[in-house]
Amino acid sequence: MSLYVNVAVARPLDELYTYIWPTHLGPSVGDPVVGACIEVPFAGRQTLGIVVEVLDAAAVQSSGFDVSKIKTVTQVFERRTYLTQETIALARQLSDLYLAPLGELLSASMMPKPDHPYRDKKSQAVPEAQVPQLSLGQNQALEQILNAGDNPVLLEGVTGSGKTEIYIHLARRALAENKSVLILMPEIALTAQLRLRFERGIGQTIRVWHSAVATGERQRHWLAAQCADKPVVILGARSAVFIPIANLGLIIVDEEHDSTYKQEERVRYHGRDVALLRAKKENSKIVLGSATPSLESVRAVQEGRWTRVPLTERYQSRPLPEWCIVDLKTEPTVGKTKSVFAEKTVQMMREVLAGGDQIILYLNRRGFSQRLQCRSCGEVIFCDQCSVSLVHYRSHHRLKCHYCGLTQPEPKTCPKCQSHELMGLGAGTESLEQDLAVLFPGVSVLRLDRDQVTSQQRLEETLGAFRRGEAQILVGTQMVVKGHDFPGVTLVVVPDLDGIVSWPDFRSNERALQTLIQVAGRAGRGQKPGRVVVQGYDTDHIVLAVAQGKTPLTQFLSEESALRAELKYPPYSKMARFRVEHEDGDTAKSFLEYVAFSVRKSFDLPDVQCLGPTEALIAQVKGKKRFDLLVKCARWNDLYRIGKKVKALAKEKRHAIVIDVDPYSV
Repeated sequence: MSLYVNVAVARPLDELYTYIWPTHLGPSVGDPVVGACIEVPFAGRQTLGIVVEVLDAAAVQSSGFDVSKIKTVTQVFERRTYLTQETIALARQLSDLYLAPLGELLSASMMPKPDHPYRDKKSQAVPEAQVPQLSLGQNQALEQILNAGDNPVLLEGVTGSGKTEIYIHLARRALAENKSVLILMPEIALTAQLRLRFERGIGQTIRVWHSAVATGERQRHWLAAQCADKPVVILGARSAVFIPIANLGLIIVDEEHDSTYKQEERVRYHGRDVALLRAKKENSKIVLGSATPSLESVRAVQEGRWTRVPLTERYQSRPLPEWCIVDLKTEPTVGKTKSVFAEKTVQMMREVLAGGDQIILYLNRRGFSQRLQCRSCGEVIFCDQCSVSLVHYRSHHRLKCHYCGLTQPEPKTCPKCQSHELMGLGAGTESLEQDLAVLFPGVSVLRLDRDQVTSQQRLEETLGAFRRGEAQILVGTQMVVKGHDFPGVTLVVVPDLDGIVSWPDFRSNERALQTLIQVAGRAGRGQKPGRVVVQGYDTDHIVLAVAQGKTPLTQFLSEESALRAELKYPPYSKMARFRVEHEDGDTAKSFLEYVAFSVRKSFDLPDVQCLGPTEALIAQVKGKKRFDLLVKCARWNDLYRIGKKVKALAKEKRHAIVIDVDPYSV
């Protein structure tokens, strides 16, 4: 008698699909089990899938489905590639939480391409452990963490306070109890530094997991994580949160506030929140560290769901950086650069360079110019497929769209009036690098952004060169502000405050404050004190006063919380964004109007709000118009019911819809 399985395929589909178990392949296949990794025929091609349910023939026949049309599983992979019951249970919960296809969530937990033999390499030699000594404050923090019971712990420490040393001691304790450790980091640029510090601290190989790690190496790490009698330490980006790990005893989420933990495509999960759910399911200790905690985390502490452990002093009592605010409305500027530099800023940089110290400049914009504009007619060169201007890269003589990837040659004339008077506006990291060569001739400058650093090797070479003092200035985007420890840096420059504080989003103030404090924290981590120079026009902005300590952080958090609560934004509500993309904007908008009407009619509740539909902030990408509908609820159950209703409407009307629960860009 045939055996049947319900399978979640690795596709963006909500349904489970029934297949016949391939007993004809011989006894080596064995009986079907939940979690089996298989290959099935689907839509004319072979597709990976996971067995989610095992059915007997009677159950299938009673369903009324034509059994003769059921296809057979093509291949069953080795048992050591199977997913655990805990992994499947977590994926099911996340599927409900994020209104996301179960198959896509399970595919994130599967071993990469499990279709050939695996051989584990011999581990590289690791030096004997050099256990870091803890200060009195660090020891007190460690004891508080250990005494926190089952509560998640928010380790709130100022930048440079030594959170990593505490992580190392916690990891050593877990390993001594034969428990594995998962460390999440927000940026792969931190890999080399954190790997070295953890390997030195615990005397064991650290297994690294992120998109730049070769598939074969990730396969070996995935398999090693399944070994119950040999604990592992995995250091990874947000996707590492899905790796099945036997005897997981400790999860560390470094820089828990960072928005890069939020996945912005396919399954739109938040790595921090998945880590919290996983820790609860697997009875693992979880520690979340930050100098600038998210408002969600602050509220969790206030409600008693988390335990807050503070670190108020820098390691070895080093002072926090001194702030210098440069008001571009009044300060004279140098006139020979594309970027705006105040004379005062340049003079401070000269003094630092003369003293043999290093400087970091933070500008979160890539390219040479953010747009090309005609002096004669005012025409701006836009992407043909997206409602954004093309970014100018002078070094490659190209224009590029950062949304669809379109590139085209740098034009010689205006496409509208054929004038040769094209000017680049809005500095980026490429032009900033060239400006520094003009301002400081002979000074070595390195650039750290996604255009310059195209591989893990290039990334580590750039960071290593700067750490060794082979360059005096490092220019970079977000990659430079997160957790780096450069002892030679005594000055950090933020040339464009206004670009940080002016983002149109309900989290903009919170994220601006986090960015400023994090970037300032790169200065003065060695023996010499540090300074941070921030120049801009909106120098009276509240986040600048908070960052300097002129306005208490508690006051800022209280005011932000009150505003969020009044407007019913997270963490004081549950929110989802429903997005429709279509070649015809009216079609997209009218469907979402129908959705909004249906939601209001079906869920006539006082605490359910529908906002929109409105054009997305970037109204067109890859030739498709984009419209958004925001829904806010007091309770998650209401949001879940609304989401299910919207998905049913989309299926009925044959519209693709993108659902983002707890969106981070509204």
